[in-house]
Amino acid sequence: MSLNKRKKSLLISTISGNPRSIFEDLQLAELNGIGGIHFDVMDGIFVPRLGLYPELLSEIKASTNLKIEVHCMLDSAVPYIERFVDAGADHFLFHLESKDNLNLLLDKVYQTSASVGLVLNPQTDISYVAPYIENIKSITLMAINPGVPRHPMIESTFDKLTKLRNLVDSAAIQDVTISIDGGVTFQNCDRLFELGADSLVCGSGTIFNRENEIIANLHKLKMILAKYNAN
Repeated sequence: MSLNKRKKSLLISTISGNPRSIFEDLQLAELNGIGGIHFDVMDGIFVPRLGLYPELLSEIKASTNLKIEVHCMLDSAVPYIERFVDAGADHFLFHLESKDNLNLLLDKVYQTSASVGLVLNPQTDISYVAPYIENIKSITLMAINPGVPRHPMIESTFDKLTKLRNLVDSAAIQDVTISIDGGVTFQNCDRLFELGADSLVCGSGTIFNRENEIIANLHKLKMILAKYNAN
């Protein structure tokens, strides 16, 4: 499948918004073409920050039709999988750099109704994902160091994305999607899509960009998406 034929999508980064308006923001996102919810879970150990929790996920699940991916920035995600599945997780993202046995994680998730993908930190070479590529549904490239909000995109992300797109295409597994998380802005969306990203996690640089109201930001993203999904 050629790159320009692949459907593009955007996800809203729940943790990037104002907690007081989270449900209103998610409703606006759903009405304006955002394709899913990115839900960050952090333990303060794997990354120097605490994240969101299953009770909030459960409330979000009850208020939206959007699919929810749970990004596990955890030293060990095994103890939490069932809790987040019960809360409504549709897709899990696990870091290659965690202490978990990845094959065990994949097996555990595939015993549930959820699907699974892997995440690579900026310093992690894409070759490490190759052994798992036939058993996952997505690969996410961290374009900033995880747990460090509002950081500009690391420039090497673009070259890494190109290499990953070539790796996935050469494996001829068309249902494995590539996502970019961190540092996504209105200025780099097009370049990321053109280099082969299938989805972008949108947070403080786009949907929650403080220069404009959220509805204006969503409209701008909707126009970007329309260029790639016109046919």
